[in-house]
Amino acid sequence: MSTKRNKLLALIPHLLISIYSSFVTKMSASQSNPHYIAAAKANIPNPNDIADVIIKFETNGEPNLKAYDAQPKNPSVHDTTIGYGFNLNRSDAKATFQKLVPEVDFDKVKTGQQNITKEQARKLFNHDITEHVNRAKTRLGDSVYDSLPANVKSAVISAIYRGDLGPKTANLMKAGKWKDVGVEYLNHQQYKNAQELGIIGVRIRMNWNAEQFNTMIKE
Repeated sequence: MSTKRNKLLALIPHLLISIYSSFVTKMSASQSNPHYIAAAKANIPNPNDIADVIIKFETNGEPNLKAYDAQPKNPSVHDTTIGYGFNLNRSDAKATFQKLVPEVDFDKVKTGQQNITKEQARKLFNHDITEHVNRAKTRLGDSVYDSLPANVKSAVISAIYRGDLGPKTANLMKAGKWKDVGVEYLNHQQYKNAQELGIIGVRIRMNWNAEQFNTMIKE
């Protein structure tokens, strides 16, 4: 028994070194990213829960019941938003309202003349989560998406939900080139100009997403 115990004890330093090395590699992947810009660290209590992650980033918990401009300092974007990040300018916005919350006057909501309720905001959100999961599977392929750990799925949906996941990043994911995924993902104009555009939360969010992507890097 003592011989076996000694062998096990001898393995502990090697295991600790391996774990530490893996941790440092994945943490330093963000720092060595040429596009990485330091920002406050996101506090995400449930990284494996897609809905919780999106809600935390979009509204920090409570939905916006009145329409507002999510990017008032960006003249090139008309980001009229409500609920949990529902864009009222998207092409299917009115049809989605008519389908899910027909009791609401979409035009009045969009112009700020009418609010929605928390229940209506949640209906819109639940619909959009399902839609964005389907989009992720279309872009990455069912087999790739389904094989991802829960925290990485959350980051993928977070990126698609905000419109950050471009075709180059998606193709790198499909090819399993995770060392390049974070680099390409952060090569994004709104990420780089977040301070000037008054959307610093975008940088915090994208850094968190990139950190989850980096957990896929193999030694």
